[in-house]
Amino acid sequence: MDIHFETKLSGSLMFKCNITDDKLIFRGLILSVFDIDRTSDVLVLAAHFNAILKHGRVSASTEGNFCRIHLRRKFVNLFDFPDKIEHDFEVHFNITTDCIWAFKSMIQSGDNPVFVISQLLEQKRM
Repeated sequence: MDIHFETKLSGSLMFKCNITDDKLIFRGLILSVFDIDRTSDVLVLAAHFNAILKHGRVSASTEGNFCRIHLRRKFVNLFDFPDKIEHDFEVHFNITTDCIWAFKSMIQSGDNPVFVISQLLEQKRM
């Protein structure tokens, strides 16, 4: 299933959602392209996200120079918990927009990935 959102941060966001027997899988594009000179920074920032994400991972392609997010959640029966899928979509949206903000901020400002992730974590504490 494709899900489309409009945001102020990045314009149009397209997510993919798959449902398997026991998992709800979300995928989203964080960066469609990044400069090869920033590959190390992109990989470091992705590693920082992977250290804090509980149900997902951020991956960067060094061949295609793009970055995406994958989130997996245990799928629950929607008839028993009708609000659960809405909550999962909201969680995915929020995590993805945080990733987009961090990667775009790093690319545009030239800041160190450690500084960018610390800025994001500080914003989340407020």
